[in-house]
Amino acid sequence: METTLILSNVDVMNKIRRIAYEMRERFLGCNQLVFVAIKGEGSVVSELIKAELQSISDIHVSSMIAHIDKRKPDMSKVRLETNPEEISGSICVVIDDVINSGRTLMYVCSSIIAKNPKQLTTVVIIDRFHRTYPIKADFVGVTLSTNIKEHVNLKSSTDGLSVWLEG
Repeated sequence: METTLILSNVDVMNKIRRIAYEMRERFLGCNQLVFVAIKGEGSVVSELIKAELQSISDIHVSSMIAHIDKRKPDMSKVRLETNPEEISGSICVVIDDVINSGRTLMYVCSSIIAKNPKQLTTVVIIDRFHRTYPIKADFVGVTLSTNIKEHVNLKSSTDGLSVWLEG
């Protein structure tokens, strides 16, 4: 299988920094956000954005993890870690590494909407534009034109994070 480096660690960190600055602008005047990271690489991305956002603003960010099987997502099987009651009336930000069909993001967002947030926003590092569900990412690191057979992976290593295209 052929692999191509799309984003180095420096590139990924620049995308994360830009997203944090965009969030600071969008949520000007807000003092509290709830980050809901999709388990896996979404958790890594969430923690990096949280650290960057808190270093450039006074916004307090609480975090939780959404557990879902990405291969067979099902809204009834989304489990939110920590205190899901914290979502009610809050501004929630759902974070994942890659959005492809939108199914995983859609199921997680649907389970959050059931808990009555004040506002819901989405963040991804990579947007692939292969939607089969009517959802979009509000904050995007980079948009890639890929074919459906290719895979995009955010990988963590001793050198940091990198994004690879496999296909």
